[in-house]
Amino acid sequence: ANLIKASERKGVNRQLYFVNFGGWDTHKNQLEQHTDLAQNLSATLAGFYQALVANGLESKVTTFTMSDFGRNLTPNSSGTDHGWASHQFIMGKHVNGGSVYGDIAEQKYDSPLLRGGVPFPTTSNEQMFSSLAQWFGVESASDRETLFPNLRNFSQGAVNPNPNYF
Repeated sequence: ANLIKASERKGVNRQLYFVNFGGWDTHKNQLEQHTDLAQNLSATLAGFYQALVANGLESKVTTFTMSDFGRNLTPNSSGTDHGWASHQFIMGKHVNGGSVYGDIAEQKYDSPLLRGGVPFPTTSNEQMFSSLAQWFGVESASDRETLFPNLRNFSQGAVNPNPNYF
């Protein structure tokens, strides 16, 4: 929040910051470990947003999480293994809050969105990134398809394309 405040004073527009928040690659004791991680993430994001509000920057920042894997429901020798689908959070003043994009699989082995206990995504990372790219000023749909070549394989309506709201 302090870096964003400093860049604001210098007139810098639309920067991207990356923060690593690891520890999620657990294979056992997941309930306990993920509960602790989720509580820490929640408190961290809440504190960051409060700092943005205190500095009058909440309308100028969009925060999102990104993970390259989810978890499957099929146990292995020490817990569960990597899966495909996972959930991401997007927050900010210009986020269409309270919305869920995509379908959430029922946590049952024979759920239609699970194949052999492995969740399959119904919303792609490219859809989220395309909306974020619009916020960064990439207005042309063809430019976004060039940036995100898998975008054409997913519905364009799944994530709100309005560059002011996600």
